[in-house]
Amino acid sequence: EEYRAVTLAQLLQHRGGIPGNLIGSLEWQRAWNRDGSSQEQQQAFVKDVLAMKPAGPVGAYVYSNQGYAIAGHMCASAAGKTYEDLMQSEVFGPLEMKSAGWGAPLTRGPDQPNGHVESGDPSDPHADNPIAISAAGRVHCTMADWARFIASHQQRGEDDDPLLSPASFAVLHRPYPDPGNPYAMGWMEAKWANGNGTVLTHNGSNTMFYCTVWVDPEQDFAVLVACNQGGNAAAAACGQVAITSIMHLLMK
Repeated sequence: EEYRAVTLAQLLQHRGGIPGNLIGSLEWQRAWNRDGSSQEQQQAFVKDVLAMKPAGPVGAYVYSNQGYAIAGHMCASAAGKTYEDLMQSEVFGPLEMKSAGWGAPLTRGPDQPNGHVESGDPSDPHADNPIAISAAGRVHCTMADWARFIASHQQRGEDDDPLLSPASFAVLHRPYPDPGNPYAMGWMEAKWANGNGTVLTHNGSNTMFYCTVWVDPEQDFAVLVACNQGGNAAAAACGQVAITSIMHLLMK
């Protein structure tokens, strides 16, 4: 009942009170063990999550992949499509992201990267997040296709962008008015150390891959870094590569 008034915007801002890390929980175990179509698995997971007590009051910041799983299922239900088909028609197709798919990259063929856990041991070739949270992180694609998506955010709907209008990008990029957690919708806003403007950034991992991106629409550049290993060492390495690349670009 506590979730009844939660909005789509609050879910995308991580302010819907949805529980955060569920790894090791009964709900997470059930997500891994379910059979059925992707839509059935996602709907069942959403029901499980919404049966849990809120992690905090609505409006408070709690980072939750589960909130994005709910948002994705909401959008798919409203469109009358599976979430995967919706992404194909609304994102992958318009941006010509022909390599985009779901699950571990190695499922596409033997020439694709296999993820590793922090110890360096390779994972199961099909290992990824459970299908239930596809909307929170199960997309794979080439760096070139990821760059197409990031370039769209960099251009912010200008020049006949096929993804969204400038007004829609403005909504997605607008940080929540909370200095402690200025999370927008899928993006964190950060200030450059020299005070010269703001940047949009995000990172993520499924424990077997790590990716980070920095976008500065005002200075017209973006940096994307990916590693086929998860954990703290991968995060540090990707961060260092990103910082070095940003310094190189800004000092040109």
